[in-house]
Amino acid sequence: MTYNVTKYTSAYEDGNLDDYSVNELFQHLVDTGQVWEMEANYGKKAVELAETGRITLPNFGLDTTYFFGP
Repeated sequence: MTYNVTKYTSAYEDGNLDDYSVNELFQHLVDTGQVWEMEANYGKKAVELAETGRITLPNFGLDTTYFFGP
C-alpha cells in the first residue's frame, strides 16, 4: 500500500490529524528521509516527537541541542 504523503501533510497543516496519524506521518517522513528535505519546521517537529518517544529517528548521531538548546 502506498502512503499518501500529500494528503496527510495537507491534513496535518490544516490541523485535521489525530495524534496517532501525526505519529504515523512523521515516522513515514523520517523513514523515507523526506522530512529532512522539507521545510525546517518539519524536521524540528520530527525531533520533538522523537524526544517524547512518539517516533524513532535513525541513529545518525543527531545532537538535538541544535534545535532546543542545552
